[in-house]
Amino acid sequence: MKTPSPTQHPQHASAAPTKQQQAPIASTQQQQTRLRLLEQDIAHIKERNTRVELDKAWETSGLRRLMVTAMTYLVVVSFFLAAKLPTPYLSSLVPAAAYLLSTTSLPWFKRVWLDRQQQKHK
Repeated sequence: MKTPSPTQHPQHASAAPTKQQQAPIASTQQQQTRLRLLEQDIAHIKERNTRVELDKAWETSGLRRLMVTAMTYLVVVSFFLAAKLPTPYLSSLVPAAAYLLSTTSLPWFKRVWLDRQQQKHK
């Protein structure tokens, strides 16, 4: 007995899709895969942006400035004491204060500089 081919037998007509029927499915699957990859990329970018924003917040925080000022003072005091320089505690205030002054005044200078740059480019 001869078995009917899939195109001849009504039960098998939908079992083997034609190339025209496969193309939209593959295309849709590719689009879904691409969409998933794009969503993953966006999620990674958002995570990175969050890390960068937190790093920036730390770099500009008052607590960080005070900690670096205190560490600068302690390192300079230690050096001045080891070098047996006169008035090491008082003299060590100068570099620590200079650091603190420079970090607190830089945002103002940056703002002035940026304003002037924007006026030049208008």
